[in-house]
Amino acid sequence: MEKEKRMEYCDTKGEKYVFGFNKKRFFITLGLSILIWVITNFIQLFSPNYWPAGFSLLGGSCTVTGYPIALCLAEYEKAKIFLVYLANITFWFWVIHLFWNWFEKGRN
Repeated sequence: MEKEKRMEYCDTKGEKYVFGFNKKRFFITLGLSILIWVITNFIQLFSPNYWPAGFSLLGGSCTVTGYPIALCLAEYEKAKIFLVYLANITFWFWVIHLFWNWFEKGRN
């Protein structure tokens, strides 16, 4: 019984799953989510809707955080900036993961 339970978390090659998928897929998804987050930072940077007074492309008074939580935070709020970065990357990670699963179901 114990052996059968352990096999549920391994694929046919014996690779272990992390959050429902193997390590390779986990790191590909993580890399893509970070790439999308970096792209959203550039989009936010060039979007005039998020430019507060005193902010310019050459030297700003705030740090942009990317989408979906698009904020322009003061540079001294490092903990808040880190938490927003982490939330944005996590959001993109799960979006990619859900799309990946959706397309996988279409193949089966």
